[in-house]
Parts: sequence; C-alpha cells; structure tokens
Amino acid sequence: MDIRKIIKEELTILTEVRKTGGDCYVANGRKFLDKYAFLKGYTIVHGEVAGQGNLKGISFGHCWIEDKNNVYDYSNKSEKTIPKVLYYAIGNIDYINNFFKYDLEQYQKNILKYKNWGPWDLKTKY
Repeated sequence: MDIRKIIKEELTILTEVRKTGGDCYVANGRKFLDKYAFLKGYTIVHGEVAGQGNLKGISFGHCWIEDKNNVYDYSNKSEKTIPKVLYYAIGNIDYINNFFKYDLEQYQKNILKYKNWGPWDLKTKY
C-alpha cells in the first residue's frame, strides 16, 4: 500500500487552519509529499521565525520546504520560491536557531505517529 495514500486519508479531517491563522503545516506538508519528497536533497522544516509587518517583534512557528539553495513556501495559497540565505535572514531563522528538518522517512513516521501535520518537536511561545 502507498504510504502517501494512507497519510492523506488519515489527515483528511485535519486540514483546518491552525490557531495562528495560517495553513503552513498543511499546505507545505501536502506539497512536500506530492512534489518534493522523492526528489533528492529536499527537506521539510518546522521552525521559529521572526514576524514582519503587523507581526514585527513576535516570533512564531512556521513550516517550509527547502533544498540547498532555495526555500519553497505554499502557505496561505501562495507559491513562493526564495533564496534560502534571504529567507533565513528575513525570518532571523539562524539567529533564533529553533528549527527541525525532516526527510521523507522521518516526516512520514511523525505524521503516522502523531496523526497531524505538525509541529512535533518545535516549541514556541506562539
């Protein structure tokens, strides 16, 4: 049986927007499984980022897909490809230093274990 099919069936009811108002864990998780998971060099990341604009001064949990050079973000119905160095700088990701990267095997294991899209290891105030 195809593990991706099992995961999608298990999580069909868990597609609601998270309490933060975003859908990053669901949107990027689905895209990772559908497009990137079987390509070499891609991981999905759950990390704490610094807010911008109205969220300036607040850090919060976020999810994105990355390879060596770029970040791919499909949250809130967007399709962004941003150079990784720029994305990390804007979100102060290296400075905050609170993120977890998952390859396909670990990502699938966590989805089946926790029966949600995450975050699982990430602890943030918001």
